[in-house]
Amino acid sequence: MVSLLVTEAIKEKYPQDTIYGEEEARTEGSSGFTWVLDPIDGTQALGMLPTSTICLARINNEGSPVFSVVFNPTTKELFYSDKEASYVNGEKMKVSDKKDIKGSYIYLGSRMNSPFASNGSIYNSIEELGGKVFNIRSLAYSCAMVAFGKAEGAYIGVNTPFEAASIKLLVENAGGKITDLEGKEVKRFDTEINGLIASNGIKSIHEQLVSFVSLKTK
Repeated sequence: MVSLLVTEAIKEKYPQDTIYGEEEARTEGSSGFTWVLDPIDGTQALGMLPTSTICLARINNEGSPVFSVVFNPTTKELFYSDKEASYVNGEKMKVSDKKDIKGSYIYLGSRMNSPFASNGSIYNSIEELGGKVFNIRSLAYSCAMVAFGKAEGAYIGVNTPFEAASIKLLVENAGGKITDLEGKEVKRFDTEINGLIASNGIKSIHEQLVSFVSLKTK
């Protein structure tokens, strides 16, 4: 139902745009813009945790988001970003200024695929340095918490862009940093990606998050 409502609204307002949704076949357009949609991010959290979200981003022909929104219908939190700033319910967001993994909150919500370290290995690496690991089953909401300054880092282990596209601007325009799991720039958000790491932008924290996931499981 959510997917249908959103896609129909996009078709009416932007009939020439491409729509790339997780639950529907890709609809090609001629404008050069693509809407990337995840109608339910955090399906496993439904009925258990108030963290499931609706994710939407408009991507230009270079593969970069120009507008994004993450909505949590349970908590009524509306996270959104344009090219200038990021907001939650009209309040401007800013990442935390914590400079060390110790005491940091890190979200780890999806399984890492080979050749990356396992979730258990990453969990241990963070905990050994005094970090605190959370799993709320919503990748986008986890990253939104980084943008909101409530957490210092979050991992997205999946290769699909449906959650990632919506949080790039949220995190970066709040002062944070986004890379793939190898610490490299993500070139496009309208096709498959190599996972994602979101952080508060502090170099030491981001580099450690990259190092944790690059460690091979023994």
